[in-house]
Amino acid sequence: MSKAKPTLVLIHGFAANQTVWGDFAFQLAQHYPVMTIDLPGYGTAQAVPAQTLHDLASHVLSICPKPAIWVGWSLGGQVARYLAALAPKQTQGLITLCSNPKFVASLDWPGIAPEAFQQLYALFKSQPKKALTRFFSLQGIEHHLSLRKPLLLLKKQAEQLKPEVLLRDLTLLQETDLRKTEASMLPELNIFGNQDRLVPIAVAPYLKDLYPQAQNATICGATHVPFLSHVSECLTHMDTFIHDTLTRH
Repeated sequence: MSKAKPTLVLIHGFAANQTVWGDFAFQLAQHYPVMTIDLPGYGTAQAVPAQTLHDLASHVLSICPKPAIWVGWSLGGQVARYLAALAPKQTQGLITLCSNPKFVASLDWPGIAPEAFQQLYALFKSQPKKALTRFFSLQGIEHHLSLRKPLLLLKKQAEQLKPEVLLRDLTLLQETDLRKTEASMLPELNIFGNQDRLVPIAVAPYLKDLYPQAQNATICGATHVPFLSHVSECLTHMDTFIHDTLTRH
């Protein structure tokens, strides 16, 4: 008897909400059970209190069917990776999109330059709307005209968020270092864009050293939101990974 298809739980990133997945979630749902969620402070979960990465992951775990394949974009990828370590028996696999276990660069790790991150953080504290404009410009509007409409809509929604939610998540992005957690041996796929200005593809070999079982895929021409600009490529990588995961496990 064939195995039941896993539920894919899609976890959004910083300054976003579950609507960011758009047509990508619809396309996935043609082949798999799909659930999109809002992290605490966003969308339908605005009233959910949370301060730590553990709080965010615990909220996801409490509302989602299990076991599942956690699919996380950017900050959502950190939540997904934390979930895989927190609840390995309730995890069938991990997929990250343009994510990094440690977002801010250090001497031994590629990422956002600390000075650039501090400037963005300071701008969010003093001029949040201007900071959002800067942040969404980094996601590739100038590279793909198709991104302009969904990202501008997302920016408009983000302007309604409570400032403390954005500052909470910036602090998490600044301080989180999941390299320190015990390496999971669960099936894992990490998808990168070679034009991503927030998560450099240089991180891919470092992830392979940390997680030898992980598969990495790079989408040429993609920025920080490949699931919006390169839907078919993302779907192909994910479908192959999920099929192989179900076959092996």
